[in-house]
Amino acid sequence: MSAISATVARVAGRPHPFPADRSELTVSIVLAVYDPPLAALRTQLQAIADQTSDRWECVVVDDASTRPDVRNLLTSWVSADGRRRLIRRASN
Repeated sequence: MSAISATVARVAGRPHPFPADRSELTVSIVLAVYDPPLAALRTQLQAIADQTSDRWECVVVDDASTRPDVRNLLTSWVSADGRRRLIRRASN
């Protein structure tokens, strides 16, 4: 039995960890980037911003991107909405 299967089997008998009223849940999105093509990054960020629910947060982890255009886009995007956070790693 794999470690994942063992964990699923162990947890299966427990009560569901989510509340019955799921409207209280917040979805967390983690996006890891390292110098992606700018057009692809813009598309990804727009797809996150276009969510119909407002119960989300996005943590962008910049794995020490070297391109200024990527760094500037991330800084700008994160500053536009309080549900967005940016973590910049010092090295890749």
